[in-house]
Amino acid sequence: MTEAVILSGGLGLRLRPVLADRPKGLAMVGDRPFLEWLILALTLAGVRRIVLATGYLGEAIEHALGDGSRWEIELVYSHESQPAGTGGALRLAAGHTRGNPVLVLNGDSYCRFDLTRMLTLHGEKRAQATMWLQPNADASRYGTVELDAGTGEVTAFLEKGRPGEGLISCGVYLVERSVIESIPEGRPVSLEQDVFPRLAGLYGIVGSGTFLDIGTPEALAQASRVLQEEFMSLQTESRRLQHAREYLERSLAVQRQSHAASLDALSRAADAVVKSFRDGGKLLLCGNGGSAADCQHIATELVCRLSRDLDRPAMPALALTTDTSVLTAYGNDVGFESVFARQVEAHGRRGDVLVAISTSGSSPNVLRAVEIAKQRGLATIGLTGEGGRLAGQVDIAVVVPDRNTQHIQESLLPLEHLLCDLIESALYGPSQ
Repeated sequence: MTEAVILSGGLGLRLRPVLADRPKGLAMVGDRPFLEWLILALTLAGVRRIVLATGYLGEAIEHALGDGSRWEIELVYSHESQPAGTGGALRLAAGHTRGNPVLVLNGDSYCRFDLTRMLTLHGEKRAQATMWLQPNADASRYGTVELDAGTGEVTAFLEKGRPGEGLISCGVYLVERSVIESIPEGRPVSLEQDVFPRLAGLYGIVGSGTFLDIGTPEALAQASRVLQEEFMSLQTESRRLQHAREYLERSLAVQRQSHAASLDALSRAADAVVKSFRDGGKLLLCGNGGSAADCQHIATELVCRLSRDLDRPAMPALALTTDTSVLTAYGNDVGFESVFARQVEAHGRRGDVLVAISTSGSSPNVLRAVEIAKQRGLATIGLTGEGGRLAGQVDIAVVVPDRNTQHIQESLLPLEHLLCDLIESALYGPSQ
């Protein structure tokens, strides 16, 4: 996983008139310190470990941002006692990283970059370093970069002060560890002036969108306005990511609980199906909606095969959810409550097995099918969530201990695969 270093140790001399009491990384932009926006952008890019390279008033940064737990990341600090330049600060901070390459950001500028594109180009070119660039209509404030149009390799660095449009570095780099380790110690070193211009295998990717540095009072004053839309987008994405993370954590928790609670019942269910198949019986399945799809899935795995490594005969499994003519005719003429029961009457024989799937455990047509199946001598298995009647009406109940439909369905799929695996292994596994 990519680790990031944010270079935030600068003295911020140009900002002293408006920012005398704090380092520039803690300048308020919108409703939070500027460094928080960079951290938020990195978390959305999938970065989970960030090293903050601090210097001037570094203790204030560490006190304000903490250990990163509020963003569910690891935030560590590398503090330089004397100014070492961006190169020296990176070399010191790299001692807190383990991966290769290292993602490096300037702590006083912001742009929306594409880490996946950078990693792809960096790997394809076996680059020593890769820079994120953007065209700027007035590049006179910045040094500019020239690229080979065919290869994307950096061919020249031009000094700041040149009028007109040019490609500028956005302060976002992927740097090989070998490059970092070659940076001399004991004196200030600049990445932009001392390291990159002398580096073979330096590539650039041209992006677009908002770019801003907060290095001057004028730029800082404009930052909230210029980046308002961008930061709103970051906040929206962050909330969406947090919602997704909470959803998946809840789903995984339900799955863990259901797996622990269901293994004995699932093993007995597999034994019942195996006995039926050995005695010449068959498996019928019924359910509605997503459960109907699960019925078809299970039937497919048994008729075809679950394991690609096992060559075996087809097994007799029939999803009662697939005959649309029967379902619509009987549902229209008689009633939907009996569409599965009618098919159990037609296909079910003593010694067969019915698997009834209902996340709520309360589907009338599924309960009716179980009733008819038991009257006709079929063994009955229920796959369900907690709280419904189905668990109490079947011979064997596999119950997911939750009432959320989505999480029940998400938990049933691996259980259904395991059911098929147990049946397949018992009948046609290597020891059989």
